[in-house]
Formats: sequence, structure tokens, C-alpha cells
Amino acid sequence: MDNILKQLSDNTALLLDVRTKAEWDESHAKGALHWELGTPLLPEINSRQKNTPIYTYCRSGARSEQAKNILLNEGFASVTNIGGLVDWISNGGEVLSE
Repeated sequence: MDNILKQLSDNTALLLDVRTKAEWDESHAKGALHWELGTPLLPEINSRQKNTPIYTYCRSGARSEQAKNILLNEGFASVTNIGGLVDWISNGGEVLSE
């Protein structure tokens, strides 16, 4: 987890929340971008090099696995499903609430 936080701090990785807007509005990981499945890739994703580490999460890990596969099919080489928001929290990740 420290490695992920360092990469996010250095802006060398992306953390993507792939839950719905309502879920995002309730709470989300600090430093995450919101990309709801079924929508076009965000410019912040497309502007990155294909070897940029990308970490995905959702509520339980299922949607983040779908997002991982979409990103891999788009040519991104380093995509990791980190599970659900509860996994982020249990590993010491900060959460923002609206």
C-alpha cells in the first residue's frame, strides 16, 4: 500500500474509482478519479503513457476487475484491481466523504 500511496503522491500512477456517481458522492478514496464503467475513458487516463501503473477499485472488486480488463484491452500494461473501497480503507487508505 505504501508503494501505491507514493506513486499517487508522485503523480506516477492513477487510482480509479469505477463505482456509480451516487457511490462516489457518498465517499471515495483520496486521490482517486471517478470513471464509471460504460462511459468513455477519461482524458486523464488517455493522456498517460501505456506503462503508467493504474489501480482500480469499486465496492467489492467485480466492477474493478471489468475496468482492469477494459484498460488492458486499451493497451495499458500495468493495471491492478485492488478490490473494494473497504480494502482500500483496511490497508490504511484515506477516504473523502461529501
